[in-house]
Amino acid sequence: MTRGFVRFSRRARPAQPLFAAAMVVATLLIPALSFGLLLSGASAQVEDAAEARSQTFQPVEGAVQEDIAGGPLLVATYATIWVVLFLYVVRLVRLQGRTQQELEGLRAELERGDAPGG
Repeated sequence: MTRGFVRFSRRARPAQPLFAAAMVVATLLIPALSFGLLLSGASAQVEDAAEARSQTFQPVEGAVQEDIAGGPLLVATYATIWVVLFLYVVRLVRLQGRTQQELEGLRAELERGDAPGG
């Protein structure tokens, strides 16, 4: 081994089932709920077939109604962003903790005079 260089061993890390499950929920459930909100607004706007095929021009009176309400979609989008951001920060904190523990272990080995990995 060349003097001044330290070789680090790669240890297998256990899987993180709780974090993986949370990411699956965030990835699948939240868009599904948002899509459900979208469908509930669209299904309320079912028109009669005869009205849909009207051949005469009828000017719109008053304000035009939106087909899909924007409020629930906006709330669902912000909720999704906050959940994903929170899970990302939790993951970073956990990785920082592991890195700190590994660094403290390496410092202890260097103080004892042991060479890590060999």
